[in-house]
Amino acid sequence: PQTFCMYNDLTVKENLLYTSAVYRINKKEEQINKILSVCHLESKKNVLAGNLSGGYRQLLSLACAIVHEPEFIILDEPTSAMDPIFRKKFWSIIKKLNKQGSTILLITHFLEELLECDTFSCLSNGCIKFDGLVSEFKVGNILDIDNLILKLKKEV
Repeated sequence: PQTFCMYNDLTVKENLLYTSAVYRINKKEEQINKILSVCHLESKKNVLAGNLSGGYRQLLSLACAIVHEPEFIILDEPTSAMDPIFRKKFWSIIKKLNKQGSTILLITHFLEELLECDTFSCLSNGCIKFDGLVSEFKVGNILDIDNLILKLKKEV
């Protein structure tokens, strides 16, 4: 979710233990250690969630969302509270999950994040106005935002 919804009075590890219990995960300790590593949270495992920075809170939310290894993940503005270093960590996790077969639906208002995606859809007033390949709007490694906005204006 866009806002933090883990338990502030539990540690990072306790939040993961709780979430893995909800999903009835076997070998909880093994899975939690794996997720702590994947989400760069090993050094924070004994910290209360309420004491984490915004970036670490988002990483914990992601960790809890993927602890059961879902095939489909919906993320609502997950990088909104992250500085550039955390965003880089976040995108490395997302790319790894995608390579392992997870489909990820990302809702974002940061157009530059499209560069991390393969396909996208543009919404206006709650309706899909157009969708396409990110590669169609790239010039080198830069997103052609002007072309994207022009396309959106034509479709609206």
